[in-house]
Amino acid sequence: MVDIGVYVRKEVLEHKKRDGKKADDQFCYWEFPKPNNVSVGDKFWFASEGEWQGYFLVKKVHVVPGEGIDVDFHSDSWIDCKAGLRASFQGMTYNVPSIIERY
Repeated sequence: MVDIGVYVRKEVLEHKKRDGKKADDQFCYWEFPKPNNVSVGDKFWFASEGEWQGYFLVKKVHVVPGEGIDVDFHSDSWIDCKAGLRASFQGMTYNVPSIIERY
């Protein structure tokens, strides 16, 4: 599994948390300029206002030849997880919080 993170403005995160409802079969998505190893079930972390805010679960990954990938997720999968301070960065990072899931 390869979790990935992005840093966004607060209003961008609020839009993603609201507009991709599973019940309506609507996805939110994020485009990345190059292919990577992100796959279904990975965590897609969002940082905003200086700290990690939480993550969505990746629902689909589309490879766009010559362009990169699109990562689809439902707003309903959001897990609010204040996971500490994070300096602003541009683009994306694999340096995301480590969450141990308990079953």
